[in-house]
Amino acid sequence: MPTSKTKENFWFQHIRTWSSSQLSQVAYCQQKRLTHHQFTYWKNKFDKKVKKVVPPKSPGFAHVTLHACPAAEGLHLTFPSGVKLSGIQSTNLITVKDLIGLLK
Repeated sequence: MPTSKTKENFWFQHIRTWSSSQLSQVAYCQQKRLTHHQFTYWKNKFDKKVKKVVPPKSPGFAHVTLHACPAAEGLHLTFPSGVKLSGIQSTNLITVKDLIGLLK
């Protein structure tokens, strides 16, 4: 009888092969003569392991604090790294965009 590690490797290889194929799970199992419910069981088991290992993604939004400033001074941006851009106005938006691109 195969060991649990052998079974795990067997199913992991099939799930990797299936995920890079264009087949549905059912079609893949039929083609490889696998039991679909066992395939689903092992796929769910691997998915749970991956979720435990992969840290959750951050939402990708930055916290923005708005401060009142005189219109003549323009806008100011402060990045999480501490870098500040000041004097942003409609006449220099292209330059500001280029600077932000360089700071990323």
